[in-house]
Amino acid sequence: MKVQVLKLALERAKQYRDSNQLSDCFIEVEVESLEQVEDCLSLGLEAVLLDNMSIHAMTEAVKMIQGKMLVEASGRINLENIIDIAQTGVDLISIGALTHSAQAVDISLELD
Repeated sequence: MKVQVLKLALERAKQYRDSNQLSDCFIEVEVESLEQVEDCLSLGLEAVLLDNMSIHAMTEAVKMIQGKMLVEASGRINLENIIDIAQTGVDLISIGALTHSAQAVDISLELD
């Protein structure tokens, strides 16, 4: 059932993209388990985001995907584990910690 809903959403997203001349955009689905990765493989997706997955699960996901789609890692990524995550074979890594922990700076610009 969930795969059917995802399939319908994917079809609609592709229709929107194509009818709005957004051919340079790809459609990415966020997954949290290897079972969800398997579901995405059956749909011919362009990209998948592995969210909050363990290093082991990411490595297994990359093996399952075999280059059939772009693979992005996200969630709980920091300077201590980024090398291990990169070594899983993912194509992209998103690090929210870069912006979550950044301190704000108050800057003003006055023009005459």
